Amino acid sequence: MSKIERGRDEDLSDVLALLKAGRIDVLQLKKYFDEVLPRIETHSLKGDPIEFGRKFQALQQAWQESKI
Repeated sequence: MSKIERGRDEDLSDVLALLKAGRIDVLQLKKYFDEVLPRIETHSLKGDPIEFGRKFQALQQAWQESKI
């Protein structure tokens, strides 16, 4: 989740690589996202749930595009 929250290209590439390798599952990742999102403002230095959501959506889109 921290890699997604940072949202740097290399961080998102790392997460995509883990997905492609089967080390993490996209459904489990979504579950973690849903658990973390309500606490992001109080437990993160950045603290922007909207931006975090945008970055997660970008990751999901990149994942879908990589499977085509």
